[in-house]
Amino acid sequence: QISDAGAAAIAEAIKASASLSHVFLQFNQITSRGARALAAAIPFSNTIMLVDLNGNPGVTSADKSAIEAALA
Repeated sequence: QISDAGAAAIAEAIKASASLSHVFLQFNQITSRGARALAAAIPFSNTIMLVDLNGNPGVTSADKSAIEAALA
């Protein structure tokens, strides 16, 4: 199970990657804290197109909206 610490590590990978386009993190233990880290990393990537956090009970609709806005 990936936690907020794991999500933060993945956020750093999003920033550094020149080819990562899809991140599937469904049904883990990510909360708003991890979702915010992911959303903050998206603007640093030219390739990321999808971050899927469905099934993480600690991720709110506001968190999902922040990710969608960062992807737009």
